Amino acid sequence: MPKNQYEQLQKLQSFAAKVILRKTIYDHVTPCLFELHWLLVRFRVDFKIALLTFKCLNGLATKYLIDLIEVHVLSRALRSSSSIFLKQKTTKFKTLGDRSFSFSAPSVWNTLPFYLRSETSVDIFKKNLITYYFRQAFSFYVFQSNIFSSFIYVQNIYNSCIYFICSYAIVSA
Repeated sequence: MPKNQYEQLQKLQSFAAKVILRKTIYDHVTPCLFELHWLLVRFRVDFKIALLTFKCLNGLATKYLIDLIEVHVLSRALRSSSSIFLKQKTTKFKTLGDRSFSFSAPSVWNTLPFYLRSETSVDIFKKNLITYYFRQAFSFYVFQSNIFSSFIYVQNIYNSCIYFICSYAIVSA
């Protein structure tokens, strides 16, 4: 999908998140999307493509979709031969060809980590895939909130220790 279409859809999703959570237009949207557990649009598109590709590889999709993708078979045994890669196709037309499922599915699938590509259960795959994309989309935000919560936790322990030391000093005196 072209970049400007992603941007338009992302603006719409951001506005919807702010409306649902009753935020102003001046509030940051990242905490809103994080609170709603919504993926950014480009990650949601990749999630849908990866899930459809998984279903194709496991025979859970329709025949015409299964025929669009091809598993890459290695000519000799390598360490990476245990992981499933898809054959990347080339296209003649940049605008329409690169948007087709037969082109985008291998590029999305081949970028997934091994533990996701080797999964056999649809439910576990969906759960792990959404977690993977959520961490990619909000890694900086999650990192900041983890540091903040760790700081609060350490500060609470410090305050408890000070309170204990002061109470012990008063009782001893």
